[in-house]
Amino acid sequence: MFNRTFNYHLNDKQLHILALLEKKPYQQKDLAMAIGISGAGLLYNLNKLEEADLITKKTLATVGNVSLNEIAIHPNAIQRVRSLLGISKDHYTLITGFGLDSPTFGPSYEIPLKSKALLQKEGYVISRIVAFVTPKSNLKDAKKFETFDVVHEYPYLEYRNDDSSIFQNLESLIQSEQKDSNVILDLTPLTKLLTIRLLEISVKYKIPSFYLGKTRGDEDFLLWVFNSKK
Repeated sequence: MFNRTFNYHLNDKQLHILALLEKKPYQQKDLAMAIGISGAGLLYNLNKLEEADLITKKTLATVGNVSLNEIAIHPNAIQRVRSLLGISKDHYTLITGFGLDSPTFGPSYEIPLKSKALLQKEGYVISRIVAFVTPKSNLKDAKKFETFDVVHEYPYLEYRNDDSSIFQNLESLIQSEQKDSNVILDLTPLTKLLTIRLLEISVKYKIPSFYLGKTRGDEDFLLWVFNSKK
């Protein structure tokens, strides 16, 4: 019924728990009733899922020695859980960016457009583009050619500062985008530090990521770091 991927060894009860939680969070006692399992049996399976960073437990209240817990999918595990359950989202949000024009890629605002075109050739339907930019990015032409849907603008030096708000909020931004679609990460634009931080998120949470490269014949190509379709 479900697709076991990413080397997780989940039993049917654990997959059933994830299938329910993918739709909405549950209080622990309600989850036990929905699955038809004892409290002790549920606790065992929840602990296994928590160890795999697939779920979170939030204590809503405590009465004596009894805690009222709410169970939910871990915010950073949404795409992993969908893959484990064989749930296919038919569209993706591309998280990318552009800075100054480049002698390699030409006008920088074309980077998201080139990435989108190549991704769609490989079966990734891009319905939304979120772009990181700087005040010197060519936003005028980018808007004219509908390069992005959402833009996050910061001074260039902020992309080189590990303590900047960009990197403090990067994971939460990705989590927010994952609520309605899967996410794919472009490691090409702006600074090496941004590339490294996005790469860390890609590897940790199995989010597809790529680098936009050029062949000797001046053809654009995608260099995959992680490709969920392979």
